[in-house]
Amino acid sequence: MLVRKLELFTYLSCQKDELIVLIRCKEEVLGEFADAINFEMLLNPEAARTALAAGGKTWEGRTINDKPDVTTIKPYDFVYGKYEQSYSELPSASNGYKYSGYYQVSKYHNTPFNQQVRLKLIVALLRTSKNKGGCNLLISKLIKEKKIKAFFPLHDPQFNKDLYEEALSYTNMPWNQPIEDIRYYFGEKVALYNYFLGHYTGYLIVPSVIGAIFQLVVWATLDFSNPVVPFFALVITIWSIVLLEGWKRKESFIALEWGMSNFEQTEIDRPEFTSDDVIDSFIDGSKNYIYYPSSKKAARLSYSFTLIGSYIMLVIGVVASIYYMRFSLQATIGSSASTLASIVNAVQITVFNVAYQYIVVLLTDLENHRTDTLYQDSLIVKVFIFQFINSYASFFFLAFIAQNLPASPGTDPTFLGQCGYINCMQPLSINLGIIFGSRLFVTNILDLLIPYLKMKYNEYSETKDKNESTLEALKKDSSKHLSPAELDYIKLPYDMNDNILNYADTAVQYGFMVLFASALPIACFISMINSYIKIRVNAYKQAMFYQRPVPEGAQDIGTWQTIFTILSVASVITNAGLICFTMDVLSGGSNNSNSQDPNYSYVGKLWVFLGFQWVMLSIQFILSAAIPDIPEQVDIQLQRANFIVSKIINQDSDEDFIDPQLAQSAEKVNANKRSSLITTAIDIPYHDTFPMNRTNNQWPALLVDSL
Repeated sequence: MLVRKLELFTYLSCQKDELIVLIRCKEEVLGEFADAINFEMLLNPEAARTALAAGGKTWEGRTINDKPDVTTIKPYDFVYGKYEQSYSELPSASNGYKYSGYYQVSKYHNTPFNQQVRLKLIVALLRTSKNKGGCNLLISKLIKEKKIKAFFPLHDPQFNKDLYEEALSYTNMPWNQPIEDIRYYFGEKVALYNYFLGHYTGYLIVPSVIGAIFQLVVWATLDFSNPVVPFFALVITIWSIVLLEGWKRKESFIALEWGMSNFEQTEIDRPEFTSDDVIDSFIDGSKNYIYYPSSKKAARLSYSFTLIGSYIMLVIGVVASIYYMRFSLQATIGSSASTLASIVNAVQITVFNVAYQYIVVLLTDLENHRTDTLYQDSLIVKVFIFQFINSYASFFFLAFIAQNLPASPGTDPTFLGQCGYINCMQPLSINLGIIFGSRLFVTNILDLLIPYLKMKYNEYSETKDKNESTLEALKKDSSKHLSPAELDYIKLPYDMNDNILNYADTAVQYGFMVLFASALPIACFISMINSYIKIRVNAYKQAMFYQRPVPEGAQDIGTWQTIFTILSVASVITNAGLICFTMDVLSGGSNNSNSQDPNYSYVGKLWVFLGFQWVMLSIQFILSAAIPDIPEQVDIQLQRANFIVSKIINQDSDEDFIDPQLAQSAEKVNANKRSSLITTAIDIPYHDTFPMNRTNNQWPALLVDSL
């Protein structure tokens, strides 16, 4: 690290049993490294305007005019270009405007290298291989092997305090979170989740109001198959697509604003990515390209999914056991058997989810993914496949299978199959209510209590060997005796996998809400309240119980977008099934009558089932096609940004540019040829004597070894 010009400050911990190393780096060294890895930074709008108007050696200057009637984004806003040290110390503009070369000075610091950028570059410098100018420090591996205990950025106490106080304000709505401050402090990946959760919560307002009205009708009539309920299913299936299409548009704009539109194309390799095959790249011929054969990748993926399949079969077996227990107890305790099974099912879901979290990380590590995005996409797929089965299996059983099974001996003869009621809608509604209630209260309480207890245990471990007087002093005010690094070390490490679990929790909640909308219309309202509380719970625990994470970039929510879309499409099928085969609306009956005189035959219900699906799926498809994923003004600005960067940073030549010196040389050659033809009267074939490919005058990257 010293060779790479990192500055180290070391000292012993309070207990003298740990060596603490503080790392920092001078701005000029960070600039050299940013230049070497083509790190993208925000350009100053005024500097970009001035540079583009001035022109270059091989391209003419020009001005892009503001067109507010076409796009509200100004021409030089949100333009990110690779960092070039040569462009970082240019004079001020002629009108006296001050800037640090081409690059925007942060509002948090008087330099383009704000705290977030510095952290990203220092971590990249530590993780990058030596042949690319880094230290080749495999931080995650060293922590797993217990060669180092922890690695984290230090909290900024005042900024952290201000941030969580603002986030915890009850008047601060979820869709008005301090996203820019969250992004600056925690990075784009964490900020994007908060932004998505705010968007989701805001969109829940309309279905919450409508759902509450429908639920009041159901409760007033005590009819869980009330004929009004199918109309709510129509609302939810349409709303879900509008929600996701609206998010795509917001997501594209925030990616533009944060400079993340091309993040996945420029993402560096994970330090943990390894292979014995180091070759010359078959893409661009570069040396030391790490190649991982697809056959090895396929073998490891097969191993992972075989184990996951076995675990899922175990879950299905446990769920079947729960319903066997319910079947056995129904004759003795009646409808209470259904409630007991629901409670046991809620506990089973939580326990299996916790155990699976450890298994899935080990399997994904084994798969050896090249980038963090690929790694996390693979982890997301595994997490949600399991959570889908674990969370929804019992509900699918109750909604579509239980009514077709024989009732247990001694069951009320008016009850249908193993539903425990005259149809399965009321037990399904009760199950959903228990799940949402446990998520609203128990889950949020545990989300605070468990990290708090873990942190207190860490604090005890750090002070247990102290003498009595020192221990009492630490109990009164540990901040006076422990350094900032030690205080942060007591807190829990924030793993970006925690962010995946946050998405997973939201996706499971979303699935319960849309897949079984007909059974519990008020679920939207409960989800909105839960999301409102969850945002504040996350803000508080991140500030108080967790170390500051290393900021990571993110272009979009990735595979989660696909998962939410699949759930929205599946909701059409499940709600059609509930309406046609589980509810009594097509059978001439209700929850209060056991009419056996159906209005529709089974074939008739099947046609309604298919018709409902095709109509609603068609509406979803039309809405998806009609709402552009990327707003026109974002598309325009991306094209503007690419053009501006190609000129003022890359110095690309104009297509019609002709180098005056080459043109003059060519003219002399042609004149000599014409003279020779006239003099000798010999037909000499024409040959070009100057190269047709012109250099684009790009600035060379600095040698990384100079760090």
